[in-house]
Amino acid sequence: MNSSGHWKTTTYNIYVYWPTLGDARDFAFWNVAGTWIAKNEKAMNRMSGTKLCQYILEQFPTLQEIECRDFSGRGAKLVSEMAQVVK
Repeated sequence: MNSSGHWKTTTYNIYVYWPTLGDARDFAFWNVAGTWIAKNEKAMNRMSGTKLCQYILEQFPTLQEIECRDFSGRGAKLVSEMAQVVK
């Protein structure tokens, strides 16, 4: 089962999915990821969708799937087979 998060920047809608931890750590991870995205929004708005997905995966390797869509409808999706549940 997966947990998910959704954030908006001025250029992108960002959707991320990670294996659920089943407790309050899911909310804590969502909060950490959201704070990081907000802090790096300017740099991310200048990237292409594929580079943005790779950039987010480098920061959060436990993510299972990342989807970045700009507001004109173009999107990029990255599915990680290396995602592991952190215990």
